[in-house]
Amino acid sequence: MADKGFHSALTVTNVKSLIPITLDMETAQYHEWATLFKVLASVHSVLDDVAEKAWKRVAQIFQDNKNTRAAYLEKEFTTTKMADFGSVMAYYNKLKSLADQLANVGSPVSDQRLVLRLLAGLPEAYAHFVTTIQ
Repeated sequence: MADKGFHSALTVTNVKSLIPITLDMETAQYHEWATLFKVLASVHSVLDDVAEKAWKRVAQIFQDNKNTRAAYLEKEFTTTKMADFGSVMAYYNKLKSLADQLANVGSPVSDQRLVLRLLAGLPEAYAHFVTTIQ
């Protein structure tokens, strides 16, 4: 028979292994982190124990600077060029990451815009390819 004093949350020794996203100001992944945190807290029946004031404060920290963050990310998105990367794939992954971060702060990037930005940042050696795609 199970011990009635045992709580499933006591089995968690490393929350980071369950929530692989690190919450920080640079990655703008608050929404993903919050979703994973809520699921984990619900599974372990501790969501109601998370202080409402603390939860709101964390949300405020990561959502109050949306406009500033969006402006910074937009600049990064529009000035990123393949010359800064070792491969087209690394370049694309950076643009895709920036597009995802922009979406997280309420400034989504369409697939068409992402492709156009990718093409615009390619070096001269890809000029024929860019012309063909356009």
